[in-house]
Amino acid sequence: MFNQISRKWLCWILALALVVSSCAIISCSDDEDGTGNGPTQTPEQKVYTFKMQNAWTGIGMPINDLATERFIERVEEMSGGQIIIANYNSDELVPTFELLDAVGRGTVDMAVVAPLYWVGKIGQVGNLLFQISFTLQNYEEFLYYWYEQGVVDLWNDIYEEYNVHLVAPMLSDEYGSIMSTVPITSLEDFEGLKIRASGDIATMLADLGASIVSLPVGDVYTGLSLGNIEAALFFSPGLAYGMKLHEVAPYYLDPPSNAWNTIDMMINLDTWNSLPEDLQAVLEAAARVHSNDYAALTIEQDALGREALAAEGVTFNKLSNEDIEWMKDRLWEIALEHAAEQPEAADVLEAMENTLEMSELYYSGKRW
Repeated sequence: MFNQISRKWLCWILALALVVSSCAIISCSDDEDGTGNGPTQTPEQKVYTFKMQNAWTGIGMPINDLATERFIERVEEMSGGQIIIANYNSDELVPTFELLDAVGRGTVDMAVVAPLYWVGKIGQVGNLLFQISFTLQNYEEFLYYWYEQGVVDLWNDIYEEYNVHLVAPMLSDEYGSIMSTVPITSLEDFEGLKIRASGDIATMLADLGASIVSLPVGDVYTGLSLGNIEAALFFSPGLAYGMKLHEVAPYYLDPPSNAWNTIDMMINLDTWNSLPEDLQAVLEAAARVHSNDYAALTIEQDALGREALAAEGVTFNKLSNEDIEWMKDRLWEIALEHAAEQPEAADVLEAMENTLEMSELYYSGKRW
C-alpha cells in the first residue's frame, strides 16, 4: 500500500515538474530579449535598388556585358537580395563625360568609368590614376600598387570632394593600340594625323604633330567612316572586332601602351555611407571579383579577336623598338611634369615608383 501511494505521488511530482519546465521554456521563448515585452521580431531587411551606368557595356565588347551580368548577380546573391542593381549602357542615362557629377548628385547611383575623364575637375592626377604607360604588366602588380601603396585611399580622398566613393579600381583589356584608315608604321606617320585619343598619350601624339580629336568610344565607328578622324587610339583586338572597326579602318598598330585598361566603379557617397558595413563589404568584394572576370575573359576575347581581324583583311603593323623606347621616355617625362604640378599626382607617381622597384626585386629570380 505504501509503495502504491509512493508511486502515485512520484508520478504527480514528475508531471508537475514537466508542466513547470514547459511553462518556463514557453516564457523564455516569448521574452527572448529579457525585457518582458514579448517575443523579439526579426526586422524586415531593407532592399537597396541602384541604377548603374557602365561606359563599357553595349559598345560591342561581349566580355564587358558578361562580366557586368555576373557582377549584378553576385551582388544580389551575396547580399541576400538586399542590393539590386540595374545596369544601363554607355550614355543611356547621361553622357559618359558627365557621370562624375551625375553620381555625386545621385541622379545615377553608380557608374563604371575611367578617372582620366575628370582631368578637367580633379587635375592631371586623373591621367596617372588611369594609366602610367609602359609600366605595370601583371595583375598582381596592380593589386600591390592600388591596395598596398595607398592609391585607393588617395583616389577616395579625391572623389570625396565630388560626393563620390570609389568602390574599387578594376582592370579590363589592354589599352593604347590604334586602328586607322591609313597605314602607320613609324612615329613620323603621326604628323598631321587626325586621331581620337585622350590622356597623356594624346599629349605625346600632339608632340609628334598629330591633330587630337576628343570623341566618345561609341562614336568612333561613325567618325572613321565619315572621315572626321583617320585613326583612333583605345582598342584591344576583341573590342575592335566587336565594334566592327575593320569595316572602316583596315590597319591595326601594335603594341598597346598598357597591358591592362584601368577603370573604376564609383557610387554616390551619401548612398555608400547609408549602407551597413556588411553590404559595403559585399560591394567591394564583388567589384574586385568583377575585375578578375574582366581580366580573365579578355585573354580569349583578344586572342580570338586578333585572329578575326586578320581574317577580315586587317593589316597589323608594329612600331620599332627605337620608337617604343622614345614613347616610354616621353610618357614618363609627362608623368613627372604632372607630379611637379600637383601634390596628388606626385603621390601617385611615388606609389608607382615604389611598385616598380618592388616588382624588379620580386620578379628578378622568377623569369625564365
